[in-house]
Amino acid sequence: QLDTLIKRQLRLVLADRSYAVFTLALPVALAVLASVVPGSAGLGGAEPPSAEAGQLLVVLVVGVVFMGMSATVRDVVAERPIFERERAVGLAPSVYLASKLAVFAAVALVQCTVLVTLTLLIKTGPAEAVLLGSPAVELILILFLTTWACAALGLLISTFATTSEQTMPLLVVTFMVQLVLCGGVIPVAGRALLEQLSWLTPARWGYAGAASIVDLNALSPGRAEDALWLSEGWSYLRAAAALLVLGALASWVALRRLHGRGRPGGRR
Repeated sequence: QLDTLIKRQLRLVLADRSYAVFTLALPVALAVLASVVPGSAGLGGAEPPSAEAGQLLVVLVVGVVFMGMSATVRDVVAERPIFERERAVGLAPSVYLASKLAVFAAVALVQCTVLVTLTLLIKTGPAEAVLLGSPAVELILILFLTTWACAALGLLISTFATTSEQTMPLLVVTFMVQLVLCGGVIPVAGRALLEQLSWLTPARWGYAGAASIVDLNALSPGRAEDALWLSEGWSYLRAAAALLVLGALASWVALRRLHGRGRPGGRR
């Protein structure tokens, strides 16, 4: 079942030319947006420190948050009749969900590789790696995990909608929450309730992982240090692990929605 569904999902992605073009064009567009961030130091630091690195990370991290959620937010609800027919003849909901996560993970890896490669051709990259020996690889990996976790979140949102039109307001609200709580737009560290809520968003951990690579605490003038941004391998691993947990949690809840009374269109 998994092999069949993965092949079908790939055919659907490739058959829709407009979607395929949009999927490939989105990381290019994000790289172009990154290029307009003022400054010449990029992610490599500057003397004196500037806000350029933090602004670049906002573009990259918030961009992949949108990239992940927008790719999947209509996927389940649009296929509800097909899913219910196939489930009636033996399709396992876990296999259905796994096939989508696998395909969108592959797409996300390609997108993040393109995004980071183009961005680092335009802007200076981080000076040193914190764990894997290559800051570019570390940046690709943390953005990929952020995209994947948000793709899982998009699938979860899709299970709550009964029509494709209902997904748009849910997408906008969820995206805006992540934009605010990522930690790059407004400080969230040390702020009661706001900081704890931010831990539940992939954007917060994606930004923290990327910030640890570029040592953003040292590059943020006039701003209190964020404990999640420490330029250490442990900080990077913690962010990556949190993204895996959040993606797995969103996938598990989506699976429960697909089972029994939680299936799309079912009685809740």
